[in-house]
Amino acid sequence: MFNMGFNQKQGYGMPQMGIQMQNTPQNMSVEMEMSNMMNDMVGITNNMMGEMVAINNTMMGGMMGMAGAMMGGMMSAVDPQAVARFNALDSDHSGTISVQEIQKAYQKFNFPAQSAQLLLKAISDETYIDIETFPVFDQYLVSFYNVFMKFSMGQMSAQAPQVQQAVRMLNFQVKQPILMALIQKYDTDHRGVEFGEFLSICSYLLIVDKLMEKFDPRDSGKITLDKNDLQALGLWFL
Repeated sequence: MFNMGFNQKQGYGMPQMGIQMQNTPQNMSVEMEMSNMMNDMVGITNNMMGEMVAINNTMMGGMMGMAGAMMGGMMSAVDPQAVARFNALDSDHSGTISVQEIQKAYQKFNFPAQSAQLLLKAISDETYIDIETFPVFDQYLVSFYNVFMKFSMGQMSAQAPQVQQAVRMLNFQVKQPILMALIQKYDTDHRGVEFGEFLSICSYLLIVDKLMEKFDPRDSGKITLDKNDLQALGLWFL
């Protein structure tokens, strides 16, 4: 049962209502039911939170699994021997190798970092070598070295006729006057073309081939440039 009374608070004209609940069996039963309802609501809320956490964990696990599968697929697409060599060079396990690290790894090839940087520029838009770039970089580098050593007769430098033969064997299409100009440009000491200088010549020719693919998609052998194209082209040789 409820006893209701009205009290007039001094200073205010509005009455206040006071409510008192007596401890009767009926009231105690109502309180028990309300307590049980609150416990049920807490239990339902906890269950919902647990299910939400489980769903989030499942989603995160799925996303991590997909990322791992993508990385695994990328690694499996590369020659296992190349992966092993890359990991051996990647001493800090950063997933990338600098040109300076490559230069140290191929010490017997004896080429400057600038030549390696030019080769990297010919095959990638990045300034570092990753697991995808490394096999291509390695293949070009080893091929250039083997051809150079073949026509230099195992010597550390080659003369212009030998360089011309080596370039032809690598299937570069370049006229003799242009090749001679490249030899003069990169053979700075004029004591014969060393491998590092030969690497720069081949890398330059690779860059030209790459630019032809970009500006001559129809493979016509000719390109037409507007001012914007010329500005973009010039960036490759700065």
